[in-house]
Amino acid sequence: MLLKYFLEIKARGILILICWTISLLTAYLNKEVILFLCVLPTLPLFLDNSFYFIATNITDIFATYLTLSYLIAFQLTIFFLFYQALMFLTPALYSLEKKILKRILYSSFIFWLISIQMLTSIILPLTWSFFLSFQDTSKDVLNIFLETRINEYLTLYVFIYWVVVLVWQFFLSFFLILNSFNKKLEFIKNTRKFVYFVFFVFATLLTPPDVISQLLLAFCFGIVYELMIITTILKIMD
Repeated sequence: MLLKYFLEIKARGILILICWTISLLTAYLNKEVILFLCVLPTLPLFLDNSFYFIATNITDIFATYLTLSYLIAFQLTIFFLFYQALMFLTPALYSLEKKILKRILYSSFIFWLISIQMLTSIILPLTWSFFLSFQDTSKDVLNIFLETRINEYLTLYVFIYWVVVLVWQFFLSFFLILNSFNKKLEFIKNTRKFVYFVFFVFATLLTPPDVISQLLLAFCFGIVYELMIITTILKIMD
């Protein structure tokens, strides 16, 4: 019996490795398109100026493409890994437990899509807009021009990406923990101030040192949190 489980784990491990390899190769073959999609959120800020990246090392461009390919492959493999784990555990679970795990997996994927949308539509444009405000091209003062290295841009993008994704997965985890309590409304009442404090801390870490950007991001977190509370209350009423 143990040998059977070992062989199944080995087979699923091989499938995960194949998934990672195929994802890596596919991402590298489409590296220019993927890099353009990463840069696309900041392009509207450069409509009146020339926008380009520089490379100060002969390996910078290759390392950038490789890092981007690893990011795509790793992210896709994570979802495939969770799927394989779910399929491995399914025969030993009850119907209710299967539904709960599937719901968690689907919810995690949806929250990941939401985090990507927020990253590209709000956080990246706000971040670049703030830092570009220090580039003064007036003729009466010292001119400062930004020439961004391609690897530095991708490093910033990857860092912000993971922070945003983890924040939204935190929302999902909090929602699951909230549903596990019997006295949900009491728990919400006791932790509401602390949760909003955490939102402002995350907003401060994610956005530039700009009050408007921090308040806007914290406001978005608050909206999602209140929607989660409303959903919980509706479930209690049902």
